[in-house]
Amino acid sequence: MTPDHKFELLRTVISIIPATALSAWALIHQRRQTAARLDVLLSPIFAEDINGKSVLQADWPGVVVRNQSNFSLRVSSVGYSVGKKFYSFEKPFDNSFKPVSEWPLEIAPRSRVAFYPGPRAQQTFASVCDGKSRKFLEVGRAYAFTECNKRFQSPRASRKTRRWLGETDPLKQLTHDGE
Repeated sequence: MTPDHKFELLRTVISIIPATALSAWALIHQRRQTAARLDVLLSPIFAEDINGKSVLQADWPGVVVRNQSNFSLRVSSVGYSVGKKFYSFEKPFDNSFKPVSEWPLEIAPRSRVAFYPGPRAQQTFASVCDGKSRKFLEVGRAYAFTECNKRFQSPRASRKTRRWLGETDPLKQLTHDGE
């Protein structure tokens, strides 16, 4: 191999590396742009007490679904999951606490919608979890299924979050304020 051949080979290899890196970056970037991404979070319900402090309600938490995609997604089912069992909200309430009339619901890009369980769903969860909504926060997760049957789940509540929710127990606050 002559020095000219070595130089040509080196020049070819050097020109291929940036082109390959650029192609890989474009493929990954394009994949991220077209992949469906939903953030699903449990959302405990708070209300203000007489003193203006935020107090945790003794009601089942809602589910917040946030569309992180660059395109609209249609959510067909929302609810809770405990282990491998899924409990659907059926016809949940939306942000204004009115039943969702159109199901599946289309969520615009970069927006979020909160869902709350209806009375029938609350009875089902109460029988499954023995009526203890706080215990559910330790073991349960929220989920959302899209129309193409892709499942998105919330992470488990961290110890810090569970401790904080335990400190905002309305019954505990009533007993301490009354003393």
